[in-house]
Amino acid sequence: MTSNLSSTVAAEIERECSRLVLLFTELVDSGRYEQLKDVFAPDGLFYRPAEPQRAMTVDDVIASYRMRLTPHVAMHMVTNVFITPESDSTASGSARILFFAAPTEAANEVGRGRKATMQLVGRFSDRFVRTPQGWRFAERRGEMLFNV
Repeated sequence: MTSNLSSTVAAEIERECSRLVLLFTELVDSGRYEQLKDVFAPDGLFYRPAEPQRAMTVDDVIASYRMRLTPHVAMHMVTNVFITPESDSTASGSARILFFAAPTEAANEVGRGRKATMQLVGRFSDRFVRTPQGWRFAERRGEMLFNV
């Protein structure tokens, strides 16, 4: 943490950026892809874990999720969210992701749910920026760690 930030300001930055990490996955898992525009800075970039060298704009991200996840029920579980305030307008962070998905048409057994056909473990490394609309992702880089 930058020493010129008060502990109150640093805690607020940590809270807001942590919320952004969780909001991202809530929007994706609930199929509200268009609202991803509200979590990225206008020039924000996203690097999918499966394509770590390809920079995507938020419009690219929305199109990608519509194409890949719409025929699936998806769930991202977020753990180990760690945010480092750098200044009153920038921060960095990381989070671990457990991802599960199953085709929408897969049998949904009472008391058991659907059998996941995709199970992945990954990490996001994030850069945050404060905009006039609040904190946003300046950059979100995904990395695959395990394919279960």
